Amino acid sequence: MKKYRVLDYSPGGPKQAEVIGFGGQILPFFTPAEPVKQLTLPEAAIRERAPSAPPFVLAGQEEPPSFSENTEKCTEETENVQAKRAELEKAVNYYRSAGKTSWLELAGSLQQLGSLYQNEGNRDEALRHYEESLSLLQQMPSSETASSKAHALKQLGSLHYELQRFPEALQHFEAALDLTEKHFTPQSGPSKLEASSIAILSAALRMATGEQARTNGRSTPQFIALAERYLEGLDQESHLVRKRMEELKYSKRVLEGLLEGSMV
Repeated sequence: MKKYRVLDYSPGGPKQAEVIGFGGQILPFFTPAEPVKQLTLPEAAIRERAPSAPPFVLAGQEEPPSFSENTEKCTEETENVQAKRAELEKAVNYYRSAGKTSWLELAGSLQQLGSLYQNEGNRDEALRHYEESLSLLQQMPSSETASSKAHALKQLGSLHYELQRFPEALQHFEAALDLTEKHFTPQSGPSKLEASSIAILSAALRMATGEQARTNGRSTPQFIALAERYLEGLDQESHLVRKRMEELKYSKRVLEGLLEGSMV
């Protein structure tokens, strides 16, 4: 039997990777690497700028920010994050004390706080906040919470994917897609692109975790068909749309290889 490597999930990470962004999160997705273009300054421009360049800066380059400027910028960014976390924690406490009538607002604040923790690398806190948010939303009518619940599922999927818990990631991504299909259909370009990204990544995860092990849920071809449907009608000249199309073609080639290998 022929062997095909679908994705390389080694601890060191892939040698080449592209990213898929959605829901404020970034997810790695493997695509053929593109050659790095070397950007050079025209020789005339270098000569023109060279006299004003400080001795420690190469001709044709701008003077880099000073150490104090970099430190000031990092401090400012840190203070902004801390201020945002304090505001969100205050909101969480307020909505929690308000009771069941504010559960939807509480769930949203928990998601934002979880996203902040995830971006900082505090995955345990991120998971705790995401799960509490989803738990609250699951106790409310789906007609009122479909969008927020889908967002919580996508956040949990991205976190599990980051932790290399691929079956759990696939479970949450598929649940988010099911909810989207049932309660609302993405209409705008960005929302369709996001849904196609989730479907493509779910197809890759289904292949990586083993199509034969599937007992329920969508198959790889079904995820691919869903991604194709969401990409229909989008601007083919858009860089992100072209990337998603390339990833979709790559997934289809891998699937064909797997099917061919299973028949040998």
